[in-house]
Amino acid sequence: MKAGFYSKIRLWSGVVVYTFVCMHLLNHSLGLISIDAMERGRAVFVLIWRNPFGTFLLYSSFFAHLSLVLITLANRKTLRMSFGESTQTIFALIFPFGLILHVMGTRGAHELFNFDDTYQNELYTLWVDQIQFGVMNSILIVLVWVHGTIGLYFWLRFKGWFQRKISYLYALVVILPVTAFLGFVSGGREIKKLYEEGYYVPPKLSHEMVDTVLKYIFIALIVYLILIVTVFIFRIIKWVNRKRYKLIKISYPDGTIVSVEKGTTVLEASRIAGKPHASVCGGKGRCSTCRVRVTYGKEFLEEPSYEEKKVLERVGLNFNTRLACQITPTHDLTVTPLLPPDSSIKSSRNLPSYYDGAEQEIAILFADIRAFTSIAEKKLPYDVVFVLNQYFKTMGKAVEISGGKIDKFIGDGVMALFGIQKTPKEACLSALRAARFMSEGIEDLNFHLKEDLDRPIKIGIGIHIGKVILGDMGYAQSKSITAIGDSVNTASRLESLNKDFQSELLVSKKVLDIAELELKNFISKEVNIKGRKEPLSICVIEKATNINIPSV
Repeated sequence: MKAGFYSKIRLWSGVVVYTFVCMHLLNHSLGLISIDAMERGRAVFVLIWRNPFGTFLLYSSFFAHLSLVLITLANRKTLRMSFGESTQTIFALIFPFGLILHVMGTRGAHELFNFDDTYQNELYTLWVDQIQFGVMNSILIVLVWVHGTIGLYFWLRFKGWFQRKISYLYALVVILPVTAFLGFVSGGREIKKLYEEGYYVPPKLSHEMVDTVLKYIFIALIVYLILIVTVFIFRIIKWVNRKRYKLIKISYPDGTIVSVEKGTTVLEASRIAGKPHASVCGGKGRCSTCRVRVTYGKEFLEEPSYEEKKVLERVGLNFNTRLACQITPTHDLTVTPLLPPDSSIKSSRNLPSYYDGAEQEIAILFADIRAFTSIAEKKLPYDVVFVLNQYFKTMGKAVEISGGKIDKFIGDGVMALFGIQKTPKEACLSALRAARFMSEGIEDLNFHLKEDLDRPIKIGIGIHIGKVILGDMGYAQSKSITAIGDSVNTASRLESLNKDFQSELLVSKKVLDIAELELKNFISKEVNIKGRKEPLSICVIEKATNINIPSV
């Protein structure tokens, strides 16, 4: 709960600071019109931020955000992190140096000496009198903007709407700092011209004012530098004393064993070992890509926090699955990362639990063209591809409208799954309905292709139901949901046995029993299936269009 609370403070304090920066850049952009436009924009800007509430909100957010950055850095078990995380962290450490100069030269001078920090005066200082500070100010804007944009991206990219709007948002985060810089340049040129022509007289700064502001700048810089040095000294002390801590072992399926301190997250353990581990959100508990299956030591883990539970429930994960970035084991643990290291944002979306592997009872359908080789050898390659694509389209539509899922096309064959998220009865009825639609579709296809075919296309269909292992299997772009198991082999064998019975459809009696169908007008048989000890009772159906299936 504590980690989640700190994470929210860091997030929303960052949002406040980012909002301030956005408004500041918008104000700078008005320089493309005129300095007067910048001043009018500044009046609104000051009204919002230079009141007691706005001042408290801004500065408390800034100090809270920076403090949590330093605390997080001090407590990290390893400094290994993604490019985005490291860029964000480095920029977060650097930009306060420039921010101190900027704030003390504007708000600080205003509060201490009632200095009128108008755009005219600031543009003169940064563009004419002390141009090096103008360059520094521009660099500061880039650092703050990149840091904040990376943070917002890490947060928002898991929102469903974000991917739909990303091109517009990307344009916005590029255009706004560019227009702000151009507005600054335009305003700087205008004030320089006014100064050279005598229409603008810069305020005279007393030595006391300059010395006082510089003194406070120096003190603030030293304090901040001490804080950074303290963080790294703290890390060095922890590293030197690490052997005094009781270590625990995190084991992985490939034999890797990592010895770490208690309180180290599994994700940090992976990084300490240099072991690639998916983590799209950077270990903030916002995605689920770092998820692991705990195979040993689960009983020693604390219950998931509210934030972790929300993520686990969102993606429908089972009780053995935890987020590697959220669990801090106190005893030895054995885990299996469930996603490849290069997993993307899509992997963190709401996916059913069977994606990671599950045993489930489903109906499996295989269909194949009878003697297609003899048809293909008399056709040109183009004609073969055309006919097959029409056939696949017919089969695919039959499966989809029946509520099934195409597993794969194999040569001129089709494998389909039914009932992945339904009851066994619904699965069987859907598979039988698909068989009927396939038969009707083939009749229609033969009618339309009668001029192109020497003889009509005939198919064989086999349907069986049983327990299978479901999961997202394959490699790289070829991964998809598929099923493996004895029931899959049985359905495939039934499809091929249609040749022996001169039939179009063979259905196991188990399918008919679960579907609560009695097909008395069709032949019942017992067949031996390779790999099965007992004969299998089946129903032989000459034409799948002859069966009547009630609605699910």
